[in-house]
Amino acid sequence: MYGLKRSDGLTFLPIPYSDEIGVDFTPVQLTHDDHPEMIQLGEKIDTIADGAVLILYNWPKNTDCNRRVQSFVNAFFSRIAEFHQAPHHPKWNEVDFASPLAGWTRLESAEAWLNNNRPGNNANRETADGRTSLEERAQFKAFMSSRKGSAATTSPDAAATNTDSLFDEFVRWRRQQQAL
Repeated sequence: MYGLKRSDGLTFLPIPYSDEIGVDFTPVQLTHDDHPEMIQLGEKIDTIADGAVLILYNWPKNTDCNRRVQSFVNAFFSRIAEFHQAPHHPKWNEVDFASPLAGWTRLESAEAWLNNNRPGNNANRETADGRTSLEERAQFKAFMSSRKGSAATTSPDAAATNTDSLFDEFVRWRRQQQAL
Protein backbone atom coordinates (compact mmCIF):
# COMPACT_ATOMS: atom_id res chain seq x y z
CA MET A 1 0.00 0.00 0.00
CA TYR A 2 2.77 2.43 0.83
CA GLY A 3 5.19 1.08 -1.74
CA LEU A 4 7.43 -0.60 0.85
CA LYS A 5 9.28 -3.73 -0.27
CA ARG A 6 11.45 -6.28 1.51
CA SER A 7 14.13 -5.54 -1.07
CA ASP A 8 14.37 -2.02 0.43
CA GLY A 9 16.02 -3.66 3.45
CA LEU A 10 13.10 -2.84 5.76
CA THR A 11 11.24 -5.14 8.12
CA PHE A 12 8.35 -4.74 10.55
CA LEU A 13 9.12 -5.47 14.19
CA PRO A 14 6.33 -6.53 16.52
CA ILE A 15 5.48 -4.12 19.34
CA PRO A 16 3.61 -5.80 22.18
CA TYR A 17 0.53 -4.05 23.54
CA SER A 18 0.29 -3.38 27.27
CA ASP A 19 -2.26 -1.70 29.55
CA GLU A 20 0.22 1.08 30.33
CA ILE A 21 0.12 2.34 26.74
CA GLY A 22 -3.56 1.49 26.22
CA VAL A 23 -4.73 5.03 26.87
CA ASP A 24 -2.77 6.44 23.96
CA PHE A 25 -2.44 3.47 21.61
CA THR A 26 -4.57 0.67 20.20
CA PRO A 27 -3.49 -2.91 19.52
CA VAL A 28 -3.52 -3.79 15.81
CA GLN A 29 -2.16 -6.44 13.48
CA LEU A 30 -0.42 -5.80 10.20
CA THR A 31 -1.21 -8.37 7.51
CA HIS A 32 -0.46 -9.13 3.89
CA ASP A 33 -3.49 -7.02 2.92
CA ASP A 34 -1.88 -3.98 4.56
CA HIS A 35 1.58 -4.42 3.02
CA PRO A 36 1.61 -7.18 0.38
CA GLU A 37 5.27 -6.59 -0.56
CA MET A 38 6.42 -6.75 3.08
CA ILE A 39 4.23 -9.36 4.79
CA GLN A 40 3.68 -12.86 3.51
CA LEU A 41 0.15 -14.20 3.04
CA GLY A 42 -1.13 -15.55 6.37
CA GLU A 43 1.54 -13.74 8.41
CA LYS A 44 0.40 -11.31 11.13
CA ILE A 45 2.52 -8.81 12.99
CA ASP A 46 1.19 -7.56 16.35
CA THR A 47 1.87 -3.88 16.85
CA ILE A 48 0.25 -0.72 18.14
CA ALA A 49 -1.49 2.14 16.36
CA ASP A 50 -1.64 5.82 17.12
CA GLY A 51 -4.19 8.29 15.86
CA ALA A 52 -3.72 11.36 13.73
CA VAL A 53 -5.35 14.70 14.36
CA LEU A 54 -6.18 17.61 12.09
CA ILE A 55 -5.79 20.83 14.07
CA LEU A 56 -6.72 24.26 12.75
CA TYR A 57 -6.32 27.70 14.26
CA ASN A 58 -9.59 29.05 15.67
CA TRP A 59 -9.74 32.39 13.88
CA PRO A 60 -12.01 35.10 15.29
CA LYS A 61 -15.59 35.00 13.99
CA ASN A 62 -16.54 37.19 11.04
CA THR A 63 -13.05 37.13 9.57
CA ASP A 64 -12.06 35.92 6.14
CA CYS A 65 -9.79 33.25 7.68
CA ASN A 66 -12.66 31.91 9.82
CA ARG A 67 -14.96 31.72 6.78
CA ARG A 68 -12.27 29.81 4.87
CA VAL A 69 -11.86 27.34 7.73
CA GLN A 70 -15.66 26.85 7.88
CA SER A 71 -15.72 26.28 4.14
CA PHE A 72 -12.91 23.72 4.42
CA VAL A 73 -14.63 21.86 7.29
CA ASN A 74 -17.94 21.66 5.44
CA ALA A 75 -16.32 20.53 2.19
CA PHE A 76 -13.95 17.99 3.76
CA PHE A 77 -16.40 16.47 6.24
CA SER A 78 -19.15 16.23 3.62
CA ARG A 79 -16.92 14.43 1.15
CA ILE A 80 -15.16 11.96 3.46
CA ALA A 81 -17.18 9.09 1.95
CA GLU A 82 -15.33 9.68 -1.33
CA PHE A 83 -12.07 8.88 0.45
CA HIS A 84 -13.49 5.47 1.41
CA GLN A 85 -13.37 4.39 -2.22
CA ALA A 86 -10.49 3.36 -4.48
CA PRO A 87 -7.95 4.61 -5.29
CA HIS A 88 -7.72 6.12 -1.78
CA HIS A 89 -5.94 4.25 1.01
CA PRO A 90 -8.17 1.96 3.17
CA LYS A 91 -7.05 3.85 6.28
CA TRP A 92 -9.46 6.63 5.27
CA ASN A 93 -12.25 4.25 6.38
CA GLU A 94 -11.05 4.71 9.97
CA VAL A 95 -11.50 8.48 10.07
CA ASP A 96 -13.74 9.45 12.98
CA PHE A 97 -14.60 13.15 13.09
CA ALA A 98 -16.59 12.66 16.31
CA SER A 99 -13.66 11.30 18.31
CA PRO A 100 -12.74 13.60 21.20
CA LEU A 101 -9.22 14.78 21.94
CA ALA A 102 -8.57 15.30 25.65
CA GLY A 103 -7.72 18.88 26.51
CA TRP A 104 -8.82 20.28 23.15
CA THR A 105 -12.02 22.01 22.08
CA ARG A 106 -13.55 21.06 18.76
CA LEU A 107 -13.81 23.90 16.25
CA GLU A 108 -17.30 25.42 16.26
CA SER A 109 -17.86 24.75 12.55
CA ALA A 110 -16.80 21.10 13.01
CA GLU A 111 -19.13 20.70 15.99
CA ALA A 112 -21.97 22.24 13.98
CA TRP A 113 -21.34 19.85 11.09
CA LEU A 114 -21.36 16.87 13.46
CA ASN A 115 -24.57 18.04 15.14
CA ASN A 116 -26.24 18.41 11.74
CA ASN A 117 -25.22 14.87 10.81
CA ARG A 118 -26.44 13.03 13.93
CA PRO A 119 -29.12 10.27 13.90
CA GLY A 120 -32.12 11.02 11.77
CA ASN A 121 -30.07 12.72 9.09
CA ASN A 122 -29.33 10.77 5.92
CA ALA A 123 -25.61 11.59 6.13
CA ASN A 124 -25.31 9.66 9.40
CA ARG A 125 -27.14 6.44 8.58
CA GLU A 126 -25.33 3.17 7.99
CA THR A 127 -24.35 2.88 4.35
CA ALA A 128 -25.28 0.00 2.08
CA ASP A 129 -21.77 -1.43 2.37
CA GLY A 130 -22.09 -1.65 6.18
CA ARG A 131 -20.01 1.35 7.32
CA THR A 132 -21.31 2.63 10.62
CA SER A 133 -22.45 6.10 11.52
CA LEU A 134 -20.41 8.65 13.44
CA GLU A 135 -22.63 8.09 16.48
CA GLU A 136 -22.25 4.31 16.28
CA ARG A 137 -18.47 4.69 16.27
CA ALA A 138 -18.57 7.12 19.20
CA GLN A 139 -20.84 4.74 21.13
CA PHE A 140 -18.53 1.80 20.47
CA LYS A 141 -15.53 3.84 21.69
CA ALA A 142 -17.43 4.75 24.86
CA PHE A 143 -18.33 1.08 25.31
CA MET A 144 -14.68 0.03 24.93
CA SER A 145 -13.63 2.69 27.45
CA SER A 146 -16.17 1.32 29.93
CA ARG A 147 -14.51 -2.09 29.66
CA LYS A 148 -11.01 -0.96 30.79
CA GLY A 149 -9.39 -3.70 32.82
CA SER A 150 -11.53 -6.55 31.50
CA ALA A 151 -9.82 -9.53 29.95
CA ALA A 152 -11.14 -8.69 26.48
CA THR A 153 -9.44 -5.30 26.39
CA THR A 154 -6.09 -6.46 27.74
CA SER A 155 -5.44 -9.02 25.01
CA PRO A 156 -4.23 -7.75 21.64
CA ASP A 157 -6.11 -10.53 19.87
CA ALA A 158 -9.41 -9.99 21.73
CA ALA A 159 -11.14 -7.95 19.05
CA ALA A 160 -10.20 -10.40 16.31
CA THR A 161 -10.99 -13.62 18.19
CA ASN A 162 -14.13 -12.55 20.06
CA THR A 163 -15.77 -10.20 17.56
CA ASP A 164 -19.25 -11.72 17.79
CA SER A 165 -19.36 -11.88 21.58
CA LEU A 166 -17.78 -8.42 21.84
CA PHE A 167 -20.43 -6.98 19.52
CA ASP A 168 -23.21 -8.72 21.48
CA GLU A 169 -21.82 -7.23 24.67
CA PHE A 170 -21.70 -3.82 22.99
CA VAL A 171 -25.37 -4.11 21.97
CA ARG A 172 -26.34 -4.99 25.58
CA TRP A 173 -24.25 -2.07 26.88
CA ARG A 174 -25.83 0.33 24.39
CA ARG A 175 -29.33 -0.73 25.44
CA GLN A 176 -28.39 -0.08 29.06
CA GLN A 177 -27.06 3.37 28.14
CA GLN A 178 -30.27 4.20 26.27
CA ALA A 179 -32.34 3.09 29.28
CA LEU A 180 -30.54 5.55 31.60
